Amino acid sequence: MSRVRPDKGLLDSTFRCVLTLTWISTIIPTVSWSFDPVLPTATIPDLSSYIAQSNVDTFVKTVGFCMDHRPYEPATSLGTSFDFGIETTLVMPPGNLGSSISSIESSYTGSPASSTSEASPIPFIPSVKMHLRRGLGDKFDVGLSTLLIPESIPYAGGTLLLGGDLKYILINPEEGITWALRASYNYINLALQYTGYIFSIKTVTITPQLIISRKLAFFDPYLGFGVQYTYGSIRATIPSPPIDLLPGIAIAPISISVDGGGTGISFFGGLSLLSVMRLRLTLEGAYNPAGESYLGTKIGFTL
Repeated sequence: MSRVRPDKGLLDSTFRCVLTLTWISTIIPTVSWSFDPVLPTATIPDLSSYIAQSNVDTFVKTVGFCMDHRPYEPATSLGTSFDFGIETTLVMPPGNLGSSISSIESSYTGSPASSTSEASPIPFIPSVKMHLRRGLGDKFDVGLSTLLIPESIPYAGGTLLLGGDLKYILINPEEGITWALRASYNYINLALQYTGYIFSIKTVTITPQLIISRKLAFFDPYLGFGVQYTYGSIRATIPSPPIDLLPGIAIAPISISVDGGGTGISFFGGLSLLSVMRLRLTLEGAYNPAGESYLGTKIGFTL
């Protein structure tokens, strides 16, 4: 009977494989492993590639200037009186708003802009605010204006306008022209929402002014000059795309923002009328070389 002798090379190969497997089974469990799957990614567009800085500045100035805090008050001191009223104002948008909108559309679609002097599609911008004012003697007045749209209101819910000013009377003669300096601060959070898309413009506007007035019985005409400086940001939030990646993994909404600002000047004038019933009616208009001219009124009571 013949014996089957195992091949020596085969035995050596088998032995080495056993040793290798033993080493792997001993070492691998002691190593900390992490596995990060490579998930599909989407290219998020850069908002600045569609909106040039000049157009961003135009939108920020439109909101900051058109919805600025306007006291609707002459240079004359309130003394120790208290005033409250409601303001309604119609403001013309800047002359280059239409061309900015056309420029953005052409950048997005890739088609040339129709005209660089295209008129604004918005004829005017309305503004409504509540006003409170308090006289602090013969030298100082302080004022506050505000508008808050509740979040439950569709489209514009969450919008907040909040402004204030401090007036200092420089010269207040018995007869003649009253001179005053006034500085105002205004904060705006203009929020627009539609089917998950959120678009907001936040601005801060600071406006120093010089005012003169001439009080005549129940009439108080006035003129003024001011410099408006505004800065802010435009922010857009896009809802999560309706795609499924892996269980338990969600895509957060995409938010992109750009910053802008600018400076402008305005010349304004008005007429304040006070009746024997302490009813006060103020009419005011302004000219702004950049285009944000306005006409408005404030009606209320002085106590």
